[in-house]
Amino acid sequence: MAMSSKPGKKPFWRELLESLSLAFVAYLIISNYAVQAYEIPSGSMRPTLLVGDKLMVSKVNYDLTLLPGQLRLGLASIDLPWPKINLVHIGSPQRGDIIVFENPEGGPVPYIKRVMALPGETVEVRGSRVFINGEQLDEAWGKYLRSGRTPGFGPVTV
Repeated sequence: MAMSSKPGKKPFWRELLESLSLAFVAYLIISNYAVQAYEIPSGSMRPTLLVGDKLMVSKVNYDLTLLPGQLRLGLASIDLPWPKINLVHIGSPQRGDIIVFENPEGGPVPYIKRVMALPGETVEVRGSRVFINGEQLDEAWGKYLRSGRTPGFGPVTV
């Protein structure tokens, strides 16, 4: 008596293709809507974050997006034919938040920075100390670290 395959059972290659397709779609949804991994590219976040440190960034801290304006695939991004549509405004950046934004000069490496001053506040750097509205910022990350001579900055109102 010959063995017959079970009715409705899919071949291995089809199951594999469906699983890989589902994983790719899940990756696209998660990386474009929920979280994305980044690596610190420079020493500008010292002493709390160092070159090569990795972090996961939430994409829903400030706005919940229905449709993104771009589709990201690793470092590449594809502009989509519709504008970004936000569903809900959740909040605004706060002092100490780490934010990630595109390089204004169009480079492939994004900027990863920390919010030091909020709208309407005045920021100034004297030596290695940072002042917000005339008061020294006493946080481990609130220092201006530079090798050699440290120039002043500001005051500038954000």
